[in-house]
Amino acid sequence: EGMNIIASGYGEKIIKEGDEILLSELEHASNILPWFKLAKEKKAIIKYIKLENNRITLNGVKNSITEKTKIISVAQVSNSLGVVHDLKSIISKARSLGGNELRVVVDGAQGIVHSKVDVQELDCDFYCFSAHKLYAPMGVGIVYGKEAILETLPPYQGGGEMIKEVSFDKTTFNVSPYRFEAGT
Repeated sequence: EGMNIIASGYGEKIIKEGDEILLSELEHASNILPWFKLAKEKKAIIKYIKLENNRITLNGVKNSITEKTKIISVAQVSNSLGVVHDLKSIISKARSLGGNELRVVVDGAQGIVHSKVDVQELDCDFYCFSAHKLYAPMGVGIVYGKEAILETLPPYQGGGEMIKEVSFDKTTFNVSPYRFEAGT
């Protein structure tokens, strides 16, 4: 659900026809399908970082990012091979090539279990994971987003807790993260 929130909220807002969404060849379906859906709706292009020895490399990132790349979404750790990617270097390289418009999304479902994660140090724009990987109940998850980005996004769903003020004429949404929480 976290990837869907990011793709439907932020991706819907910034992706235009012909823009590129960059994934790796090692992604889990949960980090592929939301982007496929968005790309189809917006007539965007899905591209893949070419791997070297089953790893995302700086060379692979360099050869994949173009001026049309708006989002790069990669797993911290591959769920199928267990490959741990050097996210800090990958994100730094992506930022140097993609400029201020490029956003980095991290699927942390496998990584959060095995390492300490500092989203500020990584400098990712979004980080999400399923909490059941940390022995929480199924259906619970985390979506981190930089506050400046979250404040620009429309709510994903509608409901009570997300409202700061409501009348018959106007609705003012609450601040993040409450603006994204439709229920209790």
